[in-house]
Amino acid sequence: MSASRNLPLYLKLAAPIVVLAALFAVFVQAVWGPQLLATQRALLLEREHDVIRNVAPTLQIDLLAFDFAAIFETLRRVEGINADERMTVELFNATGRRLYPLAGPSSALESDERIELRQPIEHEGKPLGELVLRMDITDKLADIEAQIQALGNLVLAAGAVVLVLAIASYYWLIGRPLTTLAGVAARLGEGDFAVEIPQAAVKGSGVLGEAVVRLRESLSQTRAERDAHSAQLAASLVRYRTLQDSMPGALLVLDRSGRIEEYSGAAEDVFGYRREDMVGQRCDRLFPDVDCQRNLALAFEQAGEATRDSAHEGRHADGHRVPLRVFHRTMRIGDEIRMVVVAMDISRIQAAERKLLAAKEEAERANQAKTVFLSRMSHELRTPMNAILGFGQILQMDPVMAEDERKESLDEILRAGEHLLNLINEILDLSRIEVGKLSVRREAVSLDDCVQRAVAQTRPLAQTLGVRVEVAGFEARPVLYADRTRLMQILLNLLTNAAKYNRRDGWIRIAVSRLSAPDRWQVDIADSGVGIAESDLARVFDPFERVSAHEHVIEGAGIGLALTRKLVEAMGGEMGVDSRLGEGSRFWFALPVGEVDEAGGAVADRPAA
Repeated sequence: MSASRNLPLYLKLAAPIVVLAALFAVFVQAVWGPQLLATQRALLLEREHDVIRNVAPTLQIDLLAFDFAAIFETLRRVEGINADERMTVELFNATGRRLYPLAGPSSALESDERIELRQPIEHEGKPLGELVLRMDITDKLADIEAQIQALGNLVLAAGAVVLVLAIASYYWLIGRPLTTLAGVAARLGEGDFAVEIPQAAVKGSGVLGEAVVRLRESLSQTRAERDAHSAQLAASLVRYRTLQDSMPGALLVLDRSGRIEEYSGAAEDVFGYRREDMVGQRCDRLFPDVDCQRNLALAFEQAGEATRDSAHEGRHADGHRVPLRVFHRTMRIGDEIRMVVVAMDISRIQAAERKLLAAKEEAERANQAKTVFLSRMSHELRTPMNAILGFGQILQMDPVMAEDERKESLDEILRAGEHLLNLINEILDLSRIEVGKLSVRREAVSLDDCVQRAVAQTRPLAQTLGVRVEVAGFEARPVLYADRTRLMQILLNLLTNAAKYNRRDGWIRIAVSRLSAPDRWQVDIADSGVGIAESDLARVFDPFERVSAHEHVIEGAGIGLALTRKLVEAMGGEMGVDSRLGEGSRFWFALPVGEVDEAGGAVADRPAA
C-alpha cells in the first residue's frame, strides 16, 4: 500500500489501461488461440468430408459397373493427393468385405489426433458399400497451432505497441498535465499560493485545470484576507496589551471560580507578582479578604451592566498590605460570564489626602489666628482712635483752634482718623464674614431710596474730583430683599471707588434692571475712569489687592471691593465687573427681589424661604 502511494499520479491513472492490456493478453493466449485452433480443426474435418463426399458419386457409378480398375485408380489418386497427411482409404461392399486395398492397411494410425470418416454409398436406397477414410492430423494441427501462436504473438506485439503509444499519448495529453496539477496542488497544500500554473497544463486538463487556477486565486485571496485580518488582530492585541499595561490600575479577568485569566502589566506593579505566576491562580492570593469567595459568587449572581466599586486591601508579593479602590463589572465574553476587575493602588492618594487635610487644618488654624489677631488689633486700635477723634472734635470747638493753620491741621487729623476708623471697621467686617459671625438682617428695602441717599452722600466727593453722577430713571419702584445698612455700604463703596478712580470731567452712571431667572434686581455702576487690565480682573476682588496702585496714588488698603462682594454674597446675591484698560469699568451686583404692598411700598419684612 505504501509503495502504491509513492507512484506518480499518471502511473496510478494508467493502471487500468495496463490491467486491460494484461487481460487482453490472457484472452489471446487462453481463449482466442484455442478457439481458433478448434475452428481450424473443424475446417480440416469438413474439408476431408468434402473429399469423400466428392469421391462417393464416382465410386457409386464404378460399383454399379463393377469397374474395379476405375475404383482402384480413383482411391489411389485420393491417397496420392493426401499422402502428406498420412491418410488411408478403405472401401467395403454392402456385405462388409473389403474391396480396397486388397491386402488391408499398410500401417495402423496410432495418434491422439487420428480421425476416421465413413461415407455410405447407396443407389436408390440400397447400400452398395461404405468408404472409410482414416488420417493422422497431428502434424497438420501442429502446423496450424504454430501459425496461431505466431499470429497471437503478432497480435500481442501489435497490442503492446498500441499500449505503449496509448500510454505515451495518455501521459503527454493527460498524465503530464495532471502530474503538473498534482505538483501545484501539493505546493498549494504547503501554503505556496504564488506557484505558477503552466498554461499547457491548464489547457491539457480542461475544466480541472481551470478549477485549480480558480482555487489558487481563491486561496491566495483568502490568504491575503487572513493575513490582513491576522495583522489587524495582532495590532489590536498590541494596542490592547499597551492600553492594558498603561492603565493606572491592575486589570484582572476572573472566571466564576475566582481563577485569574488575564493579568495586566500594571498588576505586576501593584501586587509585585509576575503575569506568568498568577494566570490560573485564585484571586484570594491577591485579596486576603476572608469574604472574597462569597463576595465573588454574589457579584456573579448580581451580574449586570452596572460597575461597582469598593475599598479593599491587597496583598503584595513582599507581604505588605496595599490599600485599593476596586472597580468590578461582570461581562459576557463569548459564551461565558467573566468578571473584569480594576484595582487601583490608592496609597499615594491617601498619603496626599492626609497631607492635604493636615495643610487644611494648618491653614484653618492660621486663618483663625489671623482673624482673631485682626479682630483684637482692630478693637485695640479702635479705642485709641475713638479717643483721638473725640479730643479732635473737642479741640475743633475751641475758638483758639479756629485759626487757619491750626484749623487745617485739626481737619487733617480728623479726616485721617475717620479714614483709619473706616479701615478698622472694614477689617472687622471682613474678619466677621470669614468666621461666619457677620449679622445680616434681610428685609424689603426700597432700592430707589438707597440709591438716592448714596448718591447724595457721594456727590460732594465727585464734585470735588470733577466727576458728574447720573442716575437713570427707574421704570418701577424696585424693592430688594436685603440688609438696608449693608446695601448702603455696598453702594457707597462702589460709588466712592468710581469717583476716586475716575478722570476729571468724567462721569458715573447708575442703572437698574430686572432679571427674570432668577428673579433679581441688578444694579450697574459704570464710570469713565482709567479701567482695569484684563490680566488684573481675576484678582480685583482679592483682599488687600490694589490693581491700579502703580498708576494712581489713592488712599486705601484694597479691602473695599473684597468686602463689598462678600456682603453681596452674604445677602444671597452675586457681583461682577467688566472693564477695559483706558475706557472705564462697570461694576454690577444683583440681589433677590423684595415684596411690595398694595400701595407699591416695600413690605417691612419677608418670611424666610
